[in-house]
Amino acid sequence: MQLLDFGRCNDLVLSCGDLINLRHVFSGPALRISNISTLVSLQTIPEFKVSYEQGHEAKQLGYLNRLSGKLIISGLGNVQSREEALEFDLAAKKRLTGLSLYASPGVAAEVLEGLCPPVGIEKLEITGYGGLVYPNWMVCRQNGGPEKLQELEGFIQLRSLKLSYCSWNALPGNMEHLSSLESLYIDGCLNVRSVPTLPQSLEDFALSDCNDGFMKSCETDGHPNWQKIQHIPRKRFMWPRKL
Repeated sequence: MQLLDFGRCNDLVLSCGDLINLRHVFSGPALRISNISTLVSLQTIPEFKVSYEQGHEAKQLGYLNRLSGKLIISGLGNVQSREEALEFDLAAKKRLTGLSLYASPGVAAEVLEGLCPPVGIEKLEITGYGGLVYPNWMVCRQNGGPEKLQELEGFIQLRSLKLSYCSWNALPGNMEHLSSLESLYIDGCLNVRSVPTLPQSLEDFALSDCNDGFMKSCETDGHPNWQKIQHIPRKRFMWPRKL
């Protein structure tokens, strides 16, 4: 069997240990897949939720380097160390084009450090990370990551970057090197106060539910933040709703 399609079914726990030829699994996002470490031909899964339970550990993804398209990893609050995060071996999954990491405020900074994406990633989304600083792999060489990843410019194919409800207090300072970046979306990142120099390739910039002063400065003619986004054709500002 090479393909399993559960349609919109969500309330399922699937153990795939014996389906060694399985390549694609399609379902609703709540499907829980366990014991997939031996499915070395697997290319598509809807989501992997890591947990303490046997069959749902980070190491289950370690050898699945044929995964392609978009990969969603949730439950990162259950990962306890950088060493455990490295067991995902994300940098080796070179066929991935999209990666969504769903963290929580309690996720340690060292855990995110171990989740270095492959350099060919086109779309990166980080949601719910509670650390005050971004991971080192966004700005410098990361042990355990790709050897040639020296700076953010290592992600030469990155086209979309979304940061949602992250607590870090600044964005990477060398984002201008992301020469393929077309879309930058910052949502609910209340500690960010300034815009770094952004690449000329950007076509879409969105701020949503961020600090009021920060959002206002990006709309204020002449402000340094305003000046750094003027070259972007499409700019969107979605203010928090007032109750």
